[in-house]
Amino acid sequence: MLNIYLFGSFMNDNFGDFLIYKEEIRCLYERFGDKINIITTDISPFYDLYTRVERKKNHKEALREADIIIFGGGGYFGVGVQKLVPNIQFMQLFGLRALSIVKSGKPFMVAGVGAGPLNYSFSWKVAKQVFEQAEVASVRDEESRQFLQNIGVKRQIEVHPDWILSAQFVCDQAWDSWIKQNNINKKVMLIHLVTMPEKKGMGVDAVISDIKRFCKEHTEYQPVVVCDQTKEDVYSRTQAVYQELAEVSPLYYSYKTPDGLLALIREADLILTDKLHLGIVGVNFGKKVVSTANHPKTLRFYRQINRESYCTLIRTIKRGQAYQMLNDVLQDSVSDTSSVREDAGKNKRLVCDFVEKYLK
Repeated sequence: MLNIYLFGSFMNDNFGDFLIYKEEIRCLYERFGDKINIITTDISPFYDLYTRVERKKNHKEALREADIIIFGGGGYFGVGVQKLVPNIQFMQLFGLRALSIVKSGKPFMVAGVGAGPLNYSFSWKVAKQVFEQAEVASVRDEESRQFLQNIGVKRQIEVHPDWILSAQFVCDQAWDSWIKQNNINKKVMLIHLVTMPEKKGMGVDAVISDIKRFCKEHTEYQPVVVCDQTKEDVYSRTQAVYQELAEVSPLYYSYKTPDGLLALIREADLILTDKLHLGIVGVNFGKKVVSTANHPKTLRFYRQINRESYCTLIRTIKRGQAYQMLNDVLQDSVSDTSSVREDAGKNKRLVCDFVEKYLK
C-alpha cells in the first residue's frame, strides 16, 4: 500500500480549504481505492467528521511514514500583505515544513496551488526550492507562474484553474434546505464579509453602506449574512456585519457543516463575498457573484473567468462601487465558464498520473 502524505493549508476549518482537501481525497480514492493510504497532520479536527484519512500526530511523523507527498491546492504560497509578521507566519506554518519535504529526498509534486505575492527573500527561497525540486508542478493562474519565474524558477510549470471550479458537488436529499426551514419566499442574497474595517467611509464601511442601499431598493431580495468557519473570531466578525445591517432585516447563517453551506449557495440567487472559495462555489453553481476581495489572489480568479468587472479589492473600494457592481451583475448574463472548468479538471490528471507512477 502506498502512503500518500497530503500537505497543505488545512489547519483551520475554512470552507474553501476543506473543499479542496475533500476533492483531492475523493479523486485519489476513487481512482486507486485500497491501493493507497492518505495520511496528513496539522488539520482541523472539524475535517475528521467528513474525510477518510489517517491523521498523524505531527509533520515529522507523517513525513517519515510517507512514500510520496502531494502539496495540495490552496493559497499558502502567497501572503497578501507586505507586513513582516504574516510572512514570518508563512515560514512557521508552511515554509519550514516545505523545506523539510524537499530535503527528505522523497518524491513530491505541487498540485494547483496559488503562488505569490511573497514579500521577503526568505519566503522566495522556500518557494523556489519547492517548485524547482518537485517532480510535477502546477499553479492555478498565470500570475502565479509569472511570480515564480520572477523569483528565478526555471522549470516548466503548468497552469490549471482552482480545483473547486471543476468539482461535481452532489446535492442529495440529506442536505436540508435552510431557506425552506426559514420560510424565505424571496430571492436570497448571501453576504459574506470577514475583512476587518480599517478606514471610516472606505473599505468594509463602504461595502456595508452599499449593501444597505441596494437592499432598500431591491426589496425582492432577502439578505442573509453567512459564516464559512467555526472559528470564534470569524463567527464574531460575521455577527458584527449582521448587526451593522440590522436596518435591512438580514438573517444569519451560522456555519455548521460544509454540505449545509454548499446547499445554501446552490439555492441562493446573488452572492457578495470578500473571500475566494465561496465565490468560486457560486460560479460553479452558475450564480451571480460580486467579489469585494481581501486578497490579490481573488482578483486573479475573476480575471481568469473574464468577470474582473465584478471584483475589486475591498481595502481600496469606495462608496458606490459595490452598489454599482451589484446592480450591474443583475443585468448581466452569467458567463460560460465551461472551458475554464474543463481546464481545472486537469489537476486531477496530474495528481493521478503522479501517484500511478509509484504504484507500479
